[in-house]
Amino acid sequence: NGSVSFSPFQWTENVGNGLSLRFPREIIKEGIWSTLKPSSKAVYPCILKFVSKKKGLAFPSLRTLAIVSGVTEKTAGDGIKGLDELPGFEKNRYITNRGHTAYKYQIKEPPPDTDHTIWISHEFINGGNWSLLNPTAKAIFPVLKHFSWWDGREYCDLENLDSSMDYSDLSDLYPSREYDFMDADDEIICELSGITTRSLKEAYRSLSDRYFISSVKVMGRKLWKVHIKPSFI
Repeated sequence: NGSVSFSPFQWTENVGNGLSLRFPREIIKEGIWSTLKPSSKAVYPCILKFVSKKKGLAFPSLRTLAIVSGVTEKTAGDGIKGLDELPGFEKNRYITNRGHTAYKYQIKEPPPDTDHTIWISHEFINGGNWSLLNPTAKAIFPVLKHFSWWDGREYCDLENLDSSMDYSDLSDLYPSREYDFMDADDEIICELSGITTRSLKEAYRSLSDRYFISSVKVMGRKLWKVHIKPSFI
């Protein structure tokens, strides 16, 4: 049996808590993410969201995980089982004070630098945006984040900012930027996401509808804005 919770779930009012989860680049670069089933891709970022930074432990109930992941409890349980062989992920059963079965998750977080970590804002989960995505959108979003990049000059042009600033001034913009850019090939996105090219268009539409991404043309070429946090919640 899965974990049991008798307290009603409540979406947090503190949606914009300024925090981000640490998604390991390794599992995308090594092709592991593409092999996970959709249920596992739905719950994994949500588990990471609940990780305690001090001990690397997460204690979300199955019901909570199901709600924030946008799946049923049965599907959430199936997704957790699918993470058993994932590097840096360990599941341990324990008995609650009320005598119910529950699980705690030990997560080995990657080093907090951009070479090892993809930072994903808690706001995508806290605001319910993640729960409303279709499965293929959940599959490709970490991959889009993995391939995203930032160009200060192009950002300034799009945001009507002074692009004549020197490099140090542009660097100061980076922490407060609203989005990165992404233009990876469709075939590569599908390969590392584990989806078909036929389903990519609908995945993009789902992400756009839920304020994860938006499209823009720069010098005649189409780019995706990959938002740092939801452009609207």
